[in-house]
Amino acid sequence: MSQYELTPQLKELISKSQLGLEPRAKLFEQPAISRNNLVTFYTEYRPTSSLLELLKTTKIWKNNEDLNNTKQEKTPEFIEQMEYLRLRAKEEEYQSLINPSPEINTLYETKFDDEFSHQTPVQAHKELRHQLTTIWLKPWYI
Repeated sequence: MSQYELTPQLKELISKSQLGLEPRAKLFEQPAISRNNLVTFYTEYRPTSSLLELLKTTKIWKNNEDLNNTKQEKTPEFIEQMEYLRLRAKEEEYQSLINPSPEINTLYETKFDDEFSHQTPVQAHKELRHQLTTIWLKPWYI
């Protein structure tokens, strides 16, 4: 859930509002206000002419504690997959140097790897439709 920093402008709007002393004190104790609380505050007290103006007085609050703890170690599977993808990209680059592709790329280009050389159903449908169109549009007398 997004949270917004209590900036001096927002604190001033909250203090000028008709919000009770106890809820106001609770809001000022925390460094940020949740989006739901901010929208509720706006709908009940209307401190500005629009919600957008109220949001302009805030800043997105980033909890530094969460940012430091969310760093995850890379799993062996992830490292292996990244190595495979890097090698594959290098091989594709090498193959494109050896066998330059035509100026116009089509859906029917074959790759060096059998894993991707088969057509997808969409490509097969397009090819079949093209062939049928060619057959039906060809003059019968030729």
